[in-house]
Amino acid sequence: MDTYADDLAALVESLDLMDAIHLGHSTGGGEVARYIGRHGTKRVAKAVIISAVPLLLVKPGGVPIEKFDQARAAILADRAQFWRDFSAPFYGANRSGATVSQGLRDSFWLQAMLGGHKAIYECVKAFSETDFTEDLKRLDVPILLLHGDERSGRAHRHNESDLSQNH
Repeated sequence: MDTYADDLAALVESLDLMDAIHLGHSTGGGEVARYIGRHGTKRVAKAVIISAVPLLLVKPGGVPIEKFDQARAAILADRAQFWRDFSAPFYGANRSGATVSQGLRDSFWLQAMLGGHKAIYECVKAFSETDFTEDLKRLDVPILLLHGDERSGRAHRHNESDLSQNH
């Protein structure tokens, strides 16, 4: 996640952005947290973290590392099929009564396939094994944290104490 955060810092600095609102979903939420953790909030006005990874997925009560090992193995074996299959739980298309279009799922698949194979593989390691605890403690700007108690794409649960302990 350090590379993600440092790349974002380089962009923010090159554009000379001030009072920026940083918004991150999923792995992007980890990027926002790590950016603030490494680079502070001098250029940040607010942050929005949506259904994101910064609550340390691999921990007691989190997703077992074996699940991420399985994902990495599936990506290596047949990444095209992995992303096609993963699109259903990611969007909740596997739920009774879901109205997720095939077009949206195909778009997700296409975007995933545009990512470099090694980068995608390493991304799973980065977001699943990074401890964001210290980064979250550095959030000293207004933050909107949107996180349900279930994401069928990454079935992990957190309770209110998980959220309040780090902010």
